[in-house]
Amino acid sequence: MQIVMFTIKDNYYAIESKNVEEITQQLAWTPVPNAPKWVQGLINLRGEVLTLINFQQLLYPDGEEKDLCYNRSIILSTDKGKVALMVDNVEEVTQVEPSAIELADKNAQEKVAGVISIKEKLVSMLNLDALLPKSEGE
Repeated sequence: MQIVMFTIKDNYYAIESKNVEEITQQLAWTPVPNAPKWVQGLINLRGEVLTLINFQQLLYPDGEEKDLCYNRSIILSTDKGKVALMVDNVEEVTQVEPSAIELADKNAQEKVAGVISIKEKLVSMLNLDALLPKSEGE
């Protein structure tokens, strides 16, 4: 399977590339009043309005608020629609064998499907279906 590996606050994460439509530079956003904490705002991507998700806030809703070093957006196309994820940096696109992914325990599977070691880095393989809110992109 092909994955996209990226960083948020010095932590490594990966998602399957089948969900990635494109990777862009930082995009300007418009804040949305009374939106959930993880909604950074709305972006205009070539005439299409997408929700920009602060992935750090989505992953760690109770974590301390630190400014995200937002350099890239990963545009996802899922069965729920298209969204943009704020990430620090996209590290690489690579192939991994599904058998190399250590499955997460049942409690962690809500956000993390498993863990894989890539070039001596511990990478959390994210479960996007469970992670993205049901109402997002609809």
